[in-house]
Amino acid sequence: MLLDFFKSWISTFICLIIYRSFKGWLDNSHFEDFAIIIYIGGFFAVIGHCFPISYFYALIKYKFNFDIAKKYSGGKGVSSAAGFAASISPWMFFICFILFWSICLITKYVSLSSIITVFLLPFWTLIPQLDFFYMMGIKKLEIIAIPSFSKPFDIVNIFNYHSMWWYILVLFLLELCVSILVIFRHKENIIRLINKKENKACLLYTSPSPRDRSLS
Repeated sequence: MLLDFFKSWISTFICLIIYRSFKGWLDNSHFEDFAIIIYIGGFFAVIGHCFPISYFYALIKYKFNFDIAKKYSGGKGVSSAAGFAASISPWMFFICFILFWSICLITKYVSLSSIITVFLLPFWTLIPQLDFFYMMGIKKLEIIAIPSFSKPFDIVNIFNYHSMWWYILVLFLLELCVSILVIFRHKENIIRLINKKENKACLLYTSPSPRDRSLS
């Protein structure tokens, strides 16, 4: 799981290093304007984790037989999605971490915890106070953490992105695609949850087997 986590985080970091090597060719304003592309690395790391090259090779080899190609697919992308979130904002990752384990401890369903946490992931990008772009060191957001007392419902004042609003839009779309992908990878878990056949497993707790139930 840790390897999957750092897979997407390091992919973003490598893209940052490569992008910074071009800083001498761009002035500061253009450097910040195009810096959003570094997150493409982490995004494709999540896709590559779920559908590695072996999957596409098998898909072509077996003439797009998805049932056979599915055997060559990767993981469900939860850990790599968490690493991608951490590369965007450590606070976003912290929220997801607390949310995941809270749901897991309450429901005892790891799959349900993963689905709910990933479903909410894109919406955290709409909260500007979560220190986005810490990797790039961009200070142009001019975030107002607490709105004026006289204008408590001034949404424009709260979400004060100025010229960087499209950064948030791109991140939202990237996280939305990651969320859809990871939830799609959990489709069998969703069916088992609906039919109440999903195994419970969280920390030291695991659902008893039918044999254990018969002995109890």
